[in-house]
Amino acid sequence: MIVKNTPIDSWTREQFTERFVVGQEISIQGANWGQADIAGNGRGTVDVTLNTISVVMSEVSNAETYQRINILTYVVNDPINGPLDLSGTYDIESISYAMGAYTIKLIDPASTNSNFSQITENLTATLSGLLINSTVGLNLDGTYVISGIDGSSETISLVDPSAINSIWNDLQYEPNGETKPYTKYIYLRSSQNNWIGWYSVDFAKATGILLNFVAPNGITRCSEDKHVEVTVEYQQVVNGSATGPIFSETVMLHGIDGSRSQIAKTLRIDMPFTGAFRFRAKRITDNGDHADLSDDTKFYLAYAFYESDKLIYDDVTLAVFCDARRESNQVFFVFEQPRDIPTLLFNHRNKKPESEKRSVSFGVNKDFDGVKIKWHNPADSWSETEIKLPNDNVINAKSLEISGITNEAQAKLLAYRALNKLKHKKRSVEFSAYHEADLVTRNDLILVADDTRPMLVSSGSVIEQDGLYLTLSQPCVLDENETYVIHLQLPNSQADVIQLSQGAHEREVLLARAPTSQLVVEYEGNISCSTYLVTTDTHSKRDLFLITEKVWWRWRVCNHCDQLH
Repeated sequence: MIVKNTPIDSWTREQFTERFVVGQEISIQGANWGQADIAGNGRGTVDVTLNTISVVMSEVSNAETYQRINILTYVVNDPINGPLDLSGTYDIESISYAMGAYTIKLIDPASTNSNFSQITENLTATLSGLLINSTVGLNLDGTYVISGIDGSSETISLVDPSAINSIWNDLQYEPNGETKPYTKYIYLRSSQNNWIGWYSVDFAKATGILLNFVAPNGITRCSEDKHVEVTVEYQQVVNGSATGPIFSETVMLHGIDGSRSQIAKTLRIDMPFTGAFRFRAKRITDNGDHADLSDDTKFYLAYAFYESDKLIYDDVTLAVFCDARRESNQVFFVFEQPRDIPTLLFNHRNKKPESEKRSVSFGVNKDFDGVKIKWHNPADSWSETEIKLPNDNVINAKSLEISGITNEAQAKLLAYRALNKLKHKKRSVEFSAYHEADLVTRNDLILVADDTRPMLVSSGSVIEQDGLYLTLSQPCVLDENETYVIHLQLPNSQADVIQLSQGAHEREVLLARAPTSQLVVEYEGNISCSTYLVTTDTHSKRDLFLITEKVWWRWRVCNHCDQLH
C-alpha cells in the first residue's frame, strides 16, 4: 500500500526523504473519502462548562458520523474578556439533534483555541462552519510503519496497513485500486514512537554525553508558551556489542514570552560507566497540528566527553583575559595583570620623528555612565541576559560586544574591567615605531618618552659602559638636590630601573647598582643598542603605557595604572 503526494500544496522531494525514515512509524490523519463535508451556518450557543456548541439549523443525514468541525467564523462577546474569536478545527466527541438544533460536544476545545478558556458564561453568536471527516466511506486514518520512500515519484509505502485499519481492504473496490486525488489536507506526521538512532560512539575514555536540541522557531501557539519534552536512551557498548541495561534521561524545552526566536537546550549525562556507548532520542510531547503552532524541535549535535585529571601542561600557558600571538611555530599568551616592569622603552631613537601625538581627557569618554554586556545562560535554554554596571539605572552605557560568555561570573568580571578602564583611562599616546614594534603586542606594558615637549631630563641610547659608569648619547645634567632613576632597555625584552647620579661630565652617569642584564652599547658597533630614559624618581611611573591598538608600526597606547586590572 502506498501514499502518493499530489500537486496541490505538495511537499518537496527533500521533505519526503528527510522527514520520514524507512522502518519508522507515520501517523495519517484526514484521509477520508466518502460522504461530503456539510456546510452550515446559524445562531450558535457555546456552553463552556459542557464543552458544547448548539447550532440552530435544519437536520441533515448522517451528521452523527462526522468526527471534526471546522469553524470558519464565530466571534462571541464575553462580558468580562470582550470579543473572543473561536474559529478553528475541533475534534468531536458526539453530535445530537433535538428541537431544531444540533448539539456538538467537543473534545478539549481549549487545546485547539485558547480563547475557550476565556469564556465566563454561555454566549450566543452567528456561526459558520463545516462538518468534516465522516466515518461513512473510506477512512484510512491510523498509525502505520513505513516500508519504503521514493522521492522521485513522491510516494510512501506502508507495511500491511490493513492489519491496523481494515478499511484499506476496501480500496480493491475503487477504480484501479486507488482513491481519487484528494483536494483537502491529509496530515502526515511522525509518530511519537519514532526514535532517532541508535548512534554508536567508540571512545574509550568517554564518561559522559552532551546533547544539543534546538527549536529554530520557538515553542509557542497564539503567543502562548508551549513545551517539548525529549527522552534520551543510552547503553554501554563492549567489543562492538550493546551490553547491560538501557539508561534513560529527559530534557524539557520551554517557550519564552510567546517568542518565535530560536530556543536551545543542552542535556548533560554523566554515565555510570566508561568507554564506548550508543544512544538514541525521541520526542514525547504532542502539541497538536494547529496552523498557528510552532514547536519543531531538532536533535542538533552530540559530544562524548571525559574530565581530564591532567593539571600541568609542559610549555603551555592557560589563562583568562589574555592575548595570544604567534611567532613562527610558537604561540604565546600574554596575561592581563598589574605590572611594574615595562617590556620595551621608546624614545626619539626608535620612534618616527614628529609622529607622536598625546592627549589628556577629563571625565569619561563620550560621557558613558556605565557599561552593559550580554551573556547566554545555559540553565535557561541559552536565553540572552544583560548585565549593567555600576547599576541597572545607567542611561548612556557602553555596549561590550563580546561573544562566547556562558556564565554570570565571567560576564561581571569582564564588565567590571571595562568599567575601570572607562574611569581610569586619562592619557593616550599615538606614535609610529621602528623595527622594535615586532617585539610587543596589545596589552604589553611599555615606557614611552615624551618627545612632544622639551625633555625634562634626558633620553637616548647607551654609547659605552665602564663598570657602573655609562656614557650616554645625549646630555644628562642632574640636580644634586633631586633623586633620579634611569630606565634601561635590556636585550631580554625588559626594562631595568636604577637610581643614578652625575658622572664626570654631562654625558656620563653613575649607576647605584649593575643592570640585571648585559647592556648592548653603540660603541661596539651594534645597530640596535640599549636605549634609556632618565626621570625624577617621583615621576618614574608617569611614562608607563599599555598598548591598546597596534596596526603595523602605528600604535595607540593609554596610561597604565593598577586600577585597569
